[in-house]
Amino acid sequence: MNKMIHALLVLSLSACSARGKYVHHHINNMAYGAAMATTACDWGQTRKAASMDWNNGRWYEDNAILGSQPSETKVDIYMASVLIGLTVSKKVLPEWAQSVLYAGTIAFETKTIVENTMVGVPGMCGLEQGSSMESSIPKK
Repeated sequence: MNKMIHALLVLSLSACSARGKYVHHHINNMAYGAAMATTACDWGQTRKAASMDWNNGRWYEDNAILGSQPSETKVDIYMASVLIGLTVSKKVLPEWAQSVLYAGTIAFETKTIVENTMVGVPGMCGLEQGSSMESSIPKK
């Protein structure tokens, strides 16, 4: 773990050099992908909770915009908007602001995913075993 932290620190510091700008661009691309993936995972978990009627009212959503127990449709509209916003940010924000946005998104969404898992939202990212594409592939 310490080696990974040191590697990330070195990569971050390299952004100060001329070549570092190139490296920083690629780090932002990876962070963008991670931000999209963690948001999509949170979307799956939140949608799963909504489809289960919030575990008969025992679970709740912390997002003030969504409300405490939003419908699947409201979850879909909100999360799609977040993903669109992340995509637009890639085009309109300077790289330093992208870095801040993506790091914050990754940290927030990872915390949310862990908390959702701890309260019992089933499956990985809201997908239960057998509900993935493999279940629709005919057996030979």
